[in-house]
Amino acid sequence: MFAAIAAAVLAATTPSPVMPVDASGLFGGPWVSIESPANPMNAETRGALLVVRVYHHGDPAFYPVNGTAEGVVDGKRQSVALEFGGTSTPGMYTLKFKKPADGNWVLLITVGKSRRDEGSVTAIVTLDRQGQVSSARVPTRSDGQYSFSAPVLDAEVASVLKQMGIERNSSVRRSVHRFNSRIQTS
Repeated sequence: MFAAIAAAVLAATTPSPVMPVDASGLFGGPWVSIESPANPMNAETRGALLVVRVYHHGDPAFYPVNGTAEGVVDGKRQSVALEFGGTSTPGMYTLKFKKPADGNWVLLITVGKSRRDEGSVTAIVTLDRQGQVSSARVPTRSDGQYSFSAPVLDAEVASVLKQMGIERNSSVRRSVHRFNSRIQTS
């Protein structure tokens, strides 16, 4: 009798060879939060453009963090790999990045394998002309009850970059118009 019970317990607690390796689809994937400006009083975050915080549900979590800066300079698309630094705080990473002088740039910060992977989450971070964070958002989808991260596709990145270029060009035209109006009224 004891042997039968022990065999049943062992069978129930031994992982099956068909268990999924990535269980994020069953238990929810990671989440990312972008903090900017970084705390200049903290030696670990001083000088960082932003801080990335990684969560699984409500708890800080250790997941791989990677990303790229995507830009358009003189009409040509460019991509630069981002390097993140770790901190002593669980689930907290820093990004020290200086925006190139020319072009419109957006940062794609991914927690997990790839921004196209269902088990990952990607933040889209736009930078202003001075290279500071102007917005951060995480594309999501909903099943009616819960929100989940959605993969970030190339078309969405291209659309964000295009919109940034349109807004900046119209802002430059407005500035030039105001300048010319002041000259004419003088």
